[in-house]
Amino acid sequence: NRFLFVINELGNSVTSFAFDGTSFSRVGKWTTLPPDFKSSAPFTGGMSAPKASAIKLTADGKLLMASNRGYDSIAFFDVDTETGTLKYRRDAKLGGSFPRDFELLPGEKFMVVGYELSNKIEICRFDRAACTLEPVGEPITAWKPIYFGVRPDRADAALQKFVSGNVLPFGGVAASTSAVVDREIDVLDAAADEA
Repeated sequence: NRFLFVINELGNSVTSFAFDGTSFSRVGKWTTLPPDFKSSAPFTGGMSAPKASAIKLTADGKLLMASNRGYDSIAFFDVDTETGTLKYRRDAKLGGSFPRDFELLPGEKFMVVGYELSNKIEICRFDRAACTLEPVGEPITAWKPIYFGVRPDRADAALQKFVSGNVLPFGGVAASTSAVVDREIDVLDAAADEA
C-alpha cells in the first residue's frame, strides 16, 4: 500500500491519503497538538495560534513526525502501513522557538532541529521507542535555519566531532553541523574539507 501524508500548516494537522496507482482517497486527519492542548495565546513569535511546519517519516515508514511552531514541539505518530491511519504517541517539547525544520540523521539515532526565531540549530539524541529527544552538546548559532537535507556520505564523521565537542568554527556556523546537513547557505563542502 502507498500513502501520502500532508501537513496542514494552519490547522495543525496531518491528513493521510491512500494512493491506488491513479488517484488519491482521503484516509483521515489527525491533530499535531497533544490531546490535552489548551490554547493560551500569544504563542512564540506572537502568533495567536500554533502552526505546523515540517513533516517526516522514519526510513521504514512506521513513525511519522511533525513540528509545531509556536507550541514548539514535535509530535510523533505510529503509522499503520496497511491502512495509512495514524495513532498519536506523544509530543516532545523543544528547547528553542519556532522549529521550522528537522531531520533524522542516518542511523536515526540523532535529529537536527532548526529554530527559526531562536536563530540556532540543535542536535538531539532520538529514542525511537520512547519518542523522546535529548539535546546533545551546545546549540549552534545559525541565522534562521529553515531547511535541512542530510548528506549521508558526510554525516557520520561530522556528527562524531559535534558530539565529542570538537567543533570547528566556519563562517559563523559550526563546521561539524554544516557537514551534517546541507542548509540553504550551502557551506557543506568547504566546511567538510576544513574538518
